[in-house]
Amino acid sequence: MKPKLPMLLTLGSLFGFQAFSGIEIKDPWVRASAGPNSALYMTIVNTSPHPVKLIGSTVSECHHAELHTHVHDGEIMKMQEVDFIEIPGNGTQELKPGGHHVMLMKLHHPLEEEKTVHAKFIFENEKPIELKVPIYTGAER
Repeated sequence: MKPKLPMLLTLGSLFGFQAFSGIEIKDPWVRASAGPNSALYMTIVNTSPHPVKLIGSTVSECHHAELHTHVHDGEIMKMQEVDFIEIPGNGTQELKPGGHHVMLMKLHHPLEEEKTVHAKFIFENEKPIELKVPIYTGAER
């Protein structure tokens, strides 16, 4: 007779995070925008002992999404696309304004506060995580 495994509850998705294989996404949000682009921010928690890489994302309200970071070029800060964002084993990676983020390119329509976007986060060697992500102006974040 096989032992019964505990049932995994997905209540976390109701509270702004979801977990698969040791990956949790906490406090995701998208900046409201009337322009052609926007950005998505969140905290990614890795409860496994091995590093995990975020290697891509899709967001329903834009043509394509890119992983970005900010780099200093002398006294000028520039955004730069990156191939992945690493989350250390038993660690976190914060995607925030002025740092790592998911850049939403060529929005299909303006992103209005208090609405949501559907986002899919793709990790190397992990299941994708799909969430509805709230839109905020950023002032209250």
